[in-house]
Formats: sequence, C-alpha cells, structure tokens
Amino acid sequence: MSESRELSKREKIAVASSAVIIGAGIIYWSFQVMNVIELLRLAYG
Repeated sequence: MSESRELSKREKIAVASSAVIIGAGIIYWSFQVMNVIELLRLAYG
C-alpha cells in the first residue's frame, strides 16, 4: 500500500472544515484562559 492517491473533494472539504473548527476552538479557549488569568490577577492583586 505504498501507492499515493488523491484526496476526493469531499475528503478535502472534511479536512478543511475540521481544521477550521479546531482552529476556532483553540482561539476561543485561549481567550477564555486569558480572561481567567485576568480575573485571578484582579482577585488576588
């Protein structure tokens, strides 16, 4: 099974949409973590 095959259009769309969803999740959670750090700094000085 060393032959390389071209990804179908549906597979390319699936990979791209998965990458977008994962990227959006990383951005969302990084903002959440920054907000928690800021809240803790305000709470504890």
